[in-house]
Amino acid sequence: MKTVGIDFGTSYCSLTTFDGADLRILIPKDKFPSCVVLSGSRLETAEEAVEHTKRGLKPHEAVIDDMKVMMGTGWTYREGGTYHTPQSVATRMLLDMMGRAGLDPGEIDRAVITVSTTFSIAQRKDLRTAAEGASLRNIVMLPEPAAAFIGWLYHKGREVPGETRIVMCDWGGGTLDLCYAVLRSGSLVVEGYDGLFLGGRDIDEVVKSIIANQYRKRFERSLPASFTAPLENRKDWYRMRYLAKGIKELLSERGEIHRSSLPIEVAADYEELNDLLPRSARPLFERIQRGTFERKAHDRFRQVINCIKRFINQIGGCDIVLLVGGSFLIPYVQDHLRKELEGVQMEIDTNFITSKGGDRIYWIRHFTATGAAIYARDPDRYPEVRDRLTYNIGLRKRDGSFDKVIARDTPRQNFSVEITLSPEHIVAGPEGNEKIELWEYIEGGEAYQVKEFPLSNEQINILYERGIEAILRYDALQDAIDLLIGGQVLQGSNAVIQERIVEDYLVNETKQQIEELLQSGRLSESEREEMENLKQILELPKVKLTDYVRVRDLLNMMGLITYQSSD
Repeated sequence: MKTVGIDFGTSYCSLTTFDGADLRILIPKDKFPSCVVLSGSRLETAEEAVEHTKRGLKPHEAVIDDMKVMMGTGWTYREGGTYHTPQSVATRMLLDMMGRAGLDPGEIDRAVITVSTTFSIAQRKDLRTAAEGASLRNIVMLPEPAAAFIGWLYHKGREVPGETRIVMCDWGGGTLDLCYAVLRSGSLVVEGYDGLFLGGRDIDEVVKSIIANQYRKRFERSLPASFTAPLENRKDWYRMRYLAKGIKELLSERGEIHRSSLPIEVAADYEELNDLLPRSARPLFERIQRGTFERKAHDRFRQVINCIKRFINQIGGCDIVLLVGGSFLIPYVQDHLRKELEGVQMEIDTNFITSKGGDRIYWIRHFTATGAAIYARDPDRYPEVRDRLTYNIGLRKRDGSFDKVIARDTPRQNFSVEITLSPEHIVAGPEGNEKIELWEYIEGGEAYQVKEFPLSNEQINILYERGIEAILRYDALQDAIDLLIGGQVLQGSNAVIQERIVEDYLVNETKQQIEELLQSGRLSESEREEMENLKQILELPKVKLTDYVRVRDLLNMMGLITYQSSD
C-alpha cells in the first residue's frame, strides 16, 4: 500500500511517505515554496517561480504566492484562451511535487493533505477538487495541528503514562492553529480545535512598515511606489517581501541587524532594491533593532498570545503546551508565553533534535507532513483525530436561518437531493430580485453559499399564489441545480456560484481611513494617486473579499495603516 502525507502550507509545501518502518521526507519544506507564476498556458512553481518574480513579470503574467488563501475566493486568471483557477493551479503544484518526489499519483492508495483549522468550507472544496485533479484517491483532510501531534509523537518516541492534556500550537506563515488532545497510555484523542487568521506573513508586513517609516523620516520622502504596491512588473514589491521575511528571521537570532552584515541571500534582495533608489536617498536602511520590531509588532504578538491563553482557559487548563511552526522562533512570543502560562510545562520544538546517529535534523519543519504520512499509513490507529465537523446542506430562509436538507461528514461528497419549496425559501437579492439559495454550513459556525436559482416573476407567482408543488433538485456530482414546478423542469443554466462579499461596515471603515489620509496632507503625489485608485475599488456596490484584502494589504505595506489587535 502506497500512501503520502502532504503539508500544503501558506509559505512552503512538503511531501512525506511512510511504509510502516521507513519515514522518507521526499520534498523538504524549504525546497518547495508555495509560489506559482502564470504566463499564458505556461506555469512555473516553487523556486523557479520565486526567481521569476524577482526578475519581474510581464503585463500578461500573474503570480500567486498565497495559494492557500486564494482557495475558495472564486479567483480566475485568463490570458487569451488560457483559463486558470485556484483548483487548477493547486493541481499543478501537487503534480509537480509528486513528479519531483518520483511518485506516480495513480499508484498512491491514500493521500492525506493537512488543512488549517481556520480553513473554510469553500477552501476545503477547492483543495479536494485540486487533489482529485491530480489523480489522487482516498483523499483525507487532516487538521494541521493534529498532524503535527502525530509527527511529534513519532519523532520524540514519547510514551506519556496516565492521562496527559496537551495543547498543540502551530504558528506558520498564514495562520495560528490550536489543537487540544489527551494522551491516554500512548493513544491520542483530539478534543477540540481553534485558530486565528494571523501568521508569519502578517509579521513580515510589520518589517516592511518599519523600513518604510525609517526611510521616510531619514530622507523626508516615501519609498518608491513599486516597493510598496504590486505595480508594473512587481519585481520590486516581491523583493521587498522576501527582504522583510529575511530580516524577521534574522531578528529572531540577533538583537540588531545592520545592512553591512546581511547574509548573502538577504543581501541580494537588499542590494537590488537599494540600487533603485536615488544616490542622494540611500541606503534603504542602516540598521533595525529587535526592540523596534517588537514594539511595532506588539499588537499582533498579543493576538497570538491571547488566543492561546483564551483557548487554554476555555478547555479548563492543560499539562503541556507544544509550540511548533517557524513563527514561534520569535523570542518575544516564546518569552511571554513562558511567563504568562505559569504552572504549565512548555516545549518549544524549534531547536535541533539529536537523532540516534548523532546527526542534527531540523524536524520542526516537517512535523505536519510526517504526521500526515503516518496517519495515511494507519488511520485506524488514530480514530479520534480527524476533523469531526458536520457539514449541512440547507435552504436559506427569509429570516436568515436554514432548513437543513442533508448532513455529511466531508465538505465534498457526491449526492443528489430534491427539496419541496415554500414561499419562505424565496429571499431577496442585492438588487431587489428574488431567488432561492442553497447553502452549506456548520452548526453554530461558518456558512457558505453553494448555488442560487434566480426566479422570474411568473415563477414567484406560482410559488406564492397557485399552490403548485415546486421542487428544487441539486446534483452535487454534476454541480447542477434545477427547479421543478408542476413536474416541469426549468433548467438552472443561469445558476451561479457567488464569490464571497465583504460586510459593508468593514468596507466603510476602510473608506473612512483612506479619506482621513487624503485629508491629512501627509501623502506624496504618488501616494495620493494610489489612495484614489484604492478608493474606487471600495466604491463598488459589492466589494469582493479578494479586492478588500488587496486594498488592506497595500495600505499596510505603504505604512499608512496598521492592523490593530482585537483584544
